[in-house]
Amino acid sequence: MQGNLLLNIDPPPGQLREKTERLRRILAACQPAVLAVSGGIDSRLLAGCARVWSLDIQGLIMTGPQFASQDTEQAAGQLSRLGLTYHVQPVDTLRLPEVSSNSRQRCYACKKALFQAALDRAEQLGASCVLEGSQRSDEAEHRPGRRALDELGVVSPLLQAGMFKPEVRALAAHFGLPDPQQPSRPCLLTRFKYDSTVTHEELEQVAWLEAAISRLGFGDFRVRVPEPGRCFLQIMEADRPLAEVQAGRLEELIERSGFRHGSVRITERISGFFDQ
Repeated sequence: MQGNLLLNIDPPPGQLREKTERLRRILAACQPAVLAVSGGIDSRLLAGCARVWSLDIQGLIMTGPQFASQDTEQAAGQLSRLGLTYHVQPVDTLRLPEVSSNSRQRCYACKKALFQAALDRAEQLGASCVLEGSQRSDEAEHRPGRRALDELGVVSPLLQAGMFKPEVRALAAHFGLPDPQQPSRPCLLTRFKYDSTVTHEELEQVAWLEAAISRLGFGDFRVRVPEPGRCFLQIMEADRPLAEVQAGRLEELIERSGFRHGSVRITERISGFFDQ
């Protein structure tokens, strides 16, 4: 597959060069490999590396109710522009009781199911390794799914290379990948309070509302659901002026999405709200 995205193939300058060379060696040793691509900047960087260094790596887009359809479409479009062969693997983890009940073991059970499916698909494709995009900054976050990845032997090249999020963004910008400052977009299950039953319809409701809010120009934000029928929109302080301008529109979108009650909260931190 020939992509239409022109990338800078020169090594990066300064201190980033050593980690980039370490990353290149790690990826080269994993060939042939399958890369789980979410559409976020971490996995997109690894896809870009596969293109820049002409590595035998294929993309694998995991789909399911916990992933917003627009994220899946974005990931597919990005892989096509890179010219990377990719496959789509549907996995409905909502069938697992730990996931549908949104228990604190949700992330572990979900990752275990997703990456077992990825390993099975990799075997069918003749790949010897499954890659994913965790990096060093993730170690500061609550990540129960990390244990599942370790148990399954999934490789995290950015983590092994010692790259932190700012370095991931810097290398993505150096290569010329689009939107290197892209905000993180974790799975939709993180929008719901722990130990509350989550349905396909509720996940679709949140996905629709977040897509509509994104079209208003908001960047890093989350819809949070503390109880059925009630939500609040968590917005970064930097977007306060936009939230004030769009207050009426936000209220209208929340009502259209089907929530009985909704509000807006301006916060300094977005990720891990229900883990705090």
